[in-house]
Amino acid sequence: MNIRKIALYRLLYLAVFVFALQYIALHSHGADNMNASNRYYHEIDQARQQLQSLLKTYPGISVAVGVGDEIVWQEGFGFANLKDRIPVTPEHQFHYYSISKSMAGLVAAKLVEEGKLLLDTTIMLYLPDLPDSYCNVTVAHLLSHTGGVRHYKKGEWMKISRQHCLNVEEALPVFINDALEFEPGNGYTYTSFGYVLLCRVLEVASGQAFDTYLQTHFLNPLGLDDIGLDQSAVAQKNPVQFYESWDGKNGKLAPPVDNSCKFGGGGYAGTAVEMVQLHQALLNGRSLQPQTVEQYFTSFSKTDGSSVEYAFGIGTKTAADGTRYFAHTGSAMGGFGVLIVVPSEKLVIVMLTNRCDDKIVPVAKDILKLFRQVV
Repeated sequence: MNIRKIALYRLLYLAVFVFALQYIALHSHGADNMNASNRYYHEIDQARQQLQSLLKTYPGISVAVGVGDEIVWQEGFGFANLKDRIPVTPEHQFHYYSISKSMAGLVAAKLVEEGKLLLDTTIMLYLPDLPDSYCNVTVAHLLSHTGGVRHYKKGEWMKISRQHCLNVEEALPVFINDALEFEPGNGYTYTSFGYVLLCRVLEVASGQAFDTYLQTHFLNPLGLDDIGLDQSAVAQKNPVQFYESWDGKNGKLAPPVDNSCKFGGGGYAGTAVEMVQLHQALLNGRSLQPQTVEQYFTSFSKTDGSSVEYAFGIGTKTAADGTRYFAHTGSAMGGFGVLIVVPSEKLVIVMLTNRCDDKIVPVAKDILKLFRQVV
């Protein structure tokens, strides 16, 4: 064998050896997650087909599913940026919009657990300078949308989304002096303004800015560093582009929005997988005590005793088999998201998109059924 052939064989051997090392490294990293995904292979395959069919409606979709302590599926579909043809990955950040209310609920629950927040006491205990009309509004009323605080008027959301707020106090004047829509406790009006006011109450109760408390008591301890206020540097690490329209081939960019005046009412952004992990920590007792978790998932009632089917920042639902689960959507210009939590099965599903359309809701329910068959 001549020297040239010997050198060639050595190069081939070296190439095979390096490839084998890379293969071992690649397939040993995240092996637990790979094994978990294998257990749900058929469910993931069916769910994947459903989400791919939605790419006629949304330029991009991110999905994450958690069972127990495991992330059993995380994947991106379509494009984060149509112009540059950048595909969606699990690391891309989307608007959470009203899914943010679940995080306000977590902060409220933690403060109740710490004895710093009283649910059935007037909010004027914390904000004594509010108009007198708020004297009968309690923290529980704000959490459950039963306080009479109004929601956005027609066209108001976009007007507010062109303003910039440096703190929660700056977000209050647009609604705080308006009359309540009903006597607190006697009605139900879904209201993001009510949750902005709640965030200010939580700040006074905790002695910290709302976002600071959320970060230090939940996100940082859990290592969730891709969730943040929409206009913050945290939420701008890997954002998708947002679209107003999309026909499956061409997309129109959504107008730019500033969500800095929404806070826990709809002002956060992040990844699908970290929103799943945040709620996994809740279900697995890593962020709240068991009795607080039970309270977090308990529906509030109006004065007449009727349930409003809404708990601490998340809606309550009942599956066909009677299983209680919890869900919230978040939607506005350039985005639609779905959060689903099934505490009894420790199942969490999050889907985020970069265009506003509710077609993902029935698909999310179908995917919920798929995974509930095997958990």
